[in-house]
Amino acid sequence: MLLRWYPRVRRDLPWRRTKDPYRIWLSEIMLQQTRVEAVSRYYARFLDRFPDLASLARTSLDRVLATWSGLGYYRRARMLHAAAIEMVNGHGGRFPRTFDDALSLPGIGRSTAGAILSIAYDLPFPVLDGNVQRVLCRYFALDGDPRRAPLESRLWEIAAEVVGRGAPGDVNQALMEIGATVCLPAGNARCDECPVNQTCRARALGRVAELPRSKKRAPLVPETWLVALVEIRGCYLVRRRDEKLLHGMWELPTRVAPRLRNSLLTARELVADELRRLGVPVRVGPQVMTHRQAISGRNVLHRVFAAGPRTAVSLNGSKVRSKVAEARAQVALLPPRTILRLSITTATRRILERFEHHEA
Repeated sequence: MLLRWYPRVRRDLPWRRTKDPYRIWLSEIMLQQTRVEAVSRYYARFLDRFPDLASLARTSLDRVLATWSGLGYYRRARMLHAAAIEMVNGHGGRFPRTFDDALSLPGIGRSTAGAILSIAYDLPFPVLDGNVQRVLCRYFALDGDPRRAPLESRLWEIAAEVVGRGAPGDVNQALMEIGATVCLPAGNARCDECPVNQTCRARALGRVAELPRSKKRAPLVPETWLVALVEIRGCYLVRRRDEKLLHGMWELPTRVAPRLRNSLLTARELVADELRRLGVPVRVGPQVMTHRQAISGRNVLHRVFAAGPRTAVSLNGSKVRSKVAEARAQVALLPPRTILRLSITTATRRILERFEHHEA
């Protein structure tokens, strides 16, 4: 039933038009924690710059991060680059064909390995991403948290049994497709469109909306990040992050704020202190915008403060450029078109684009 349904309804996605392990691997990494619609925009661009495994392995991490910029979860890009180097050095420049070798690569988990090996090489390894977990829990009316034992182990057994019946690549993609387009979370399931609705136990029991019984995700932790928008003669000050979160990415100078009492003056002083630390002691002006973004379990409010000539401060641009040039290489004063080609954080990209549009 699945194999008759899937070819008729599957979405026409670029990574489904190939059996190239490199392209399938790239799509699977990009699709981790990211919607298909977002990945589609970046997939072609990434392949334009790195059309094969060798080109990805020999480029710099900075260039990989710059190409990935905007897709988020940048650890995936770092692992992608590291895995490419490892495959060139130890696997003959190709994605390995054995499960253990695939699993040993950076950024490859059990489900990702199963997806790549089954789709690219037609090997009978199962997939158990969130969509497949939901489909199997409902079809067999299984209670429990699918991300924890003992249910997770049982789901792996079922997935392995299903994929072992033949055409593993198509079976895995069909299960993922049902979960992504038909067997949707909570009360959004489109059971009437499901090819296996007549034998689905959850549907027969009226339990589709309540399964699977996953634990609720922890709420996002609120944080305030203070951002300095230092503009001097059409250039903006940026620095490379040395913090663990978003490590190595370029951003507008940013400081995580302590618990503030809605004191604008205190926030401005903290921004000024961050700029002095970077060797650019300019005055900080008013808050010019805010930007909200979810980042790794945090609900971040970016408060953006202007600094530089736009704040009516008398500055000598050449002196400021000199100070930046003398600072460590992790700080730069660059035009926006150059910044947007760097490996910048999503917040920096959106703030600059909004500010430039507003000023135009």
